[in-house]
Amino acid sequence: MQKLSLVALARQRTGLAVGAGAWMARTGDLLVVPDARHSLEAPEDSRSC
Repeated sequence: MQKLSLVALARQRTGLAVGAGAWMARTGDLLVVPDARHSLEAPEDSRSC
């Protein structure tokens, strides 16, 4: 069984980069994080209140 990693965005924006691909997620989006080398960046302060 494959393990699945998810990131749910409650606020702000977050970027996910994998290899040559990159995605920008916004409030309410759900990102599936691949089982590969990746980076996650929050260009704004995205701490919860």
